[in-house]
Amino acid sequence: MVSGNVSSYSRLLNGDKRLKQLQDYNELAAAVALVSADVESDKAKKAAMAKKTKSDKEQKKQQAKAKEAAKHEELYPQLEEVVHTFVHSCDIDDLQRLYCAMSFDTTLKRLLQVLCT
Repeated sequence: MVSGNVSSYSRLLNGDKRLKQLQDYNELAAAVALVSADVESDKAKKAAMAKKTKSDKEQKKQQAKAKEAAKHEELYPQLEEVVHTFVHSCDIDDLQRLYCAMSFDTTLKRLLQVLCT
């Protein structure tokens, strides 16, 4: 009796319908694995691109700062000379009006303060 049950159960498990279901399941699992791998790959690419973009932006900011600092270093002595000449040729009322008018530009304001003292 036991051997008959085993044979019957074995026929059910090894039947064509069951084998077809296992084959379909394996194909579906492989397709899902491929899609998941593609999604993970896309995520990794986007993360790398975002990191590169952020790095590029930071580099551009640093280059712009360096360029502005170089320009400042180049022009500051010339501006200092012009303002020094102007300050010593004006009276105090003219300088006070100029100081008030330049309140929006802190660099020129500081330069004028230094030169007036």
